[in-house]
Amino acid sequence: SMQVMADGNLLLSFRHLNQVMKIDRQSGEVIWRLGGRRSSFDFVDDPLGGPCAQHTARELANGDIQVFDNGSAPEPAPSAALCPAAGDPEAQVYRPASRVTVYRLDEAAGAAQLVQSREVGAFSQFAGSAQRLGANTLDDHVLVGLNNAQGVPDGGDAPDALELDAEGD
Repeated sequence: SMQVMADGNLLLSFRHLNQVMKIDRQSGEVIWRLGGRRSSFDFVDDPLGGPCAQHTARELANGDIQVFDNGSAPEPAPSAALCPAAGDPEAQVYRPASRVTVYRLDEAAGAAQLVQSREVGAFSQFAGSAQRLGANTLDDHVLVGLNNAQGVPDGGDAPDALELDAEGD
């Protein structure tokens, strides 16, 4: 996904790199990398260590970065584990749950603070998205789109879309 940010630069999501990048729109230079190998940020309080196979990175009204974090298939899976291990982005792990995360970035300190994480109750195998409904703030509801979702706890069919309120319900 791609979004033009408030400062005019580009916010891009690269699923197979497990990374969101901010790119200078004029020069094409990478300003920062969020997640994956060579991340510009440490995930100081995200127990999962950042995004995995993510989609739809978006800048919120206050500058925080929201990511639809797909995760990767449960083990055993026909594909290899896709997610960087927390604390060791060279190691790959399975993470069979999708979530919507919001990070507050401190570029000077190189820290990504997890300010919100909402489990969606299923694993969206690929694609998927999350969009704020309203003023693009944490107080808004979030519309979540799932694709080929699996792993619903009660064994039922996963929804194609769901809406989460500000508390995650």
